[in-house]
Amino acid sequence: MPLVDVVIDTDVLMHAENRESPDQDASRQLIHDLRSCDTALCVDEGFDADEARNRSGIAGEYFEHLPHGALGLVLIYECALDGRVRSIPSRIDASANRAVNRLVWDRSDRKFVKVSINSEEHVLVTHNSSHFMPAESELRSRFSIELLDAYACRTRL
Repeated sequence: MPLVDVVIDTDVLMHAENRESPDQDASRQLIHDLRSCDTALCVDEGFDADEARNRSGIAGEYFEHLPHGALGLVLIYECALDGRVRSIPSRIDASANRAVNRLVWDRSDRKFVKVSINSEEHVLVTHNSSHFMPAESELRSRFSIELLDAYACRTRL
């Protein structure tokens, strides 16, 4: 059964624009596949496609790091127009929050994990293996988070 929703780390969308990234083709193909399916993109609360009104930290990263005209931004805008951007709370209980803070050393990555916890599918697409893979087994066992790269996510759409 295809994924209902997915959380995408900014690096995956950035790789689509980077000719030197070994993940460029997989990222571009994932974006292409997401543009033509019903899977929703999850961001934290406060999303607005108008960058000036946006309060979502995840979308804020997208707007900050993706150049105008980037395929990742096109995906975000198209999903927003189609009603396929889900604003998901990033609030989790105190015990879970302490665990996420312990497991994920990069503060900017924690919001992606917290939104993944509260999403329907609990899927986080990332190419930052050094940020997440050391904690992968505990993220899976404690929070049911599945870490996928762009290629693996494509097989689930």
